[in-house]
Amino acid sequence: QRVCDVCLFLCAWGEAANLRHVPELLAFVFHGLAARSADGSGHAPYTWAEEDQALPDGRQPPGDGGPEAAQTRFLRHVVRPIYEAIAFLFTRPRGPLGGPGPMERGIKPWNYDDVNEFFWAPTCLRYEPGGTGPRSIAAALRRCPKTHVERHSWLHLAHAFHRVYVTHALVLHAAC
Repeated sequence: QRVCDVCLFLCAWGEAANLRHVPELLAFVFHGLAARSADGSGHAPYTWAEEDQALPDGRQPPGDGGPEAAQTRFLRHVVRPIYEAIAFLFTRPRGPLGGPGPMERGIKPWNYDDVNEFFWAPTCLRYEPGGTGPRSIAAALRRCPKTHVERHSWLHLAHAFHRVYVTHALVLHAAC
């Protein structure tokens, strides 16, 4: 079982390279898929095999459902929907409190920390790690609210480098 867990982790980490900035998401995907493969069969969920019949744009998957389709199944059913959901979050216009509306100046709408915060709540455990259905994690990410609003101004520059300014003042004072 430990070897299977290590292999699953390495596969999830390697295939999900575009999601490397959201480690909580990768841990959720790992544990969700590990629970599904705990029976030892190592098979993908049956719904993924049904969805392999045709891609969303109507094309057939590589190999017409053969071994090539099985090799890209994790990318198509787990990584791609989540990546598209995160891209949707990062590009949609958001209001000052995460809801729809005009964007205030100096507020960054979404970042990877907001996606990671979604996985801190126990409510995320009711979602499936893959797929695009209403119970999938990709659909839940598209609906999740922003929990913290960052406000940026020119004072952040002074605060970020205050140690440098103090060090320069002390060195200048010591030199004189």
